[in-house]
Amino acid sequence: MAAAAVGVGVFLAQSQHGQYMVTKLTPGGSAAISGNVRVGDVIVQVDGRSLERLSLNNVRSLVMGQPGTPCTLTLSRKDPQWGMRPVVVPLIRGQAGSMRRDASPNPMRQMVQQPQQQHQQQQPQQPP
Repeated sequence: MAAAAVGVGVFLAQSQHGQYMVTKLTPGGSAAISGNVRVGDVIVQVDGRSLERLSLNNVRSLVMGQPGTPCTLTLSRKDPQWGMRPVVVPLIRGQAGSMRRDASPNPMRQMVQQPQQQHQQQQPQQPP
């Protein structure tokens, strides 16, 4: 028996222009855990496929999949300095429910933290 399809923990609404905007993040979901998806982001691609002219049900079917499988969202985000800019966010389907943001072990959180820790270690220390 196949596992039920799961998503990445985002709620979407379709704008009058046909864009899909993130309206809410599921606490403990992959999108929230990553820290890279924000309410107000516009999803423009799922796994490299454009969402232009797709229905909400079609978008949902692209985001949903087997638990533990990758799902890459390409977002359009308003940046005060640069205007709209693309943000590519790799996620894992099905990391939702009882998992807390600070729960450990958590592979997605580790993937996000490791590059941050490496970057911090490479920064020169400031004198006190």
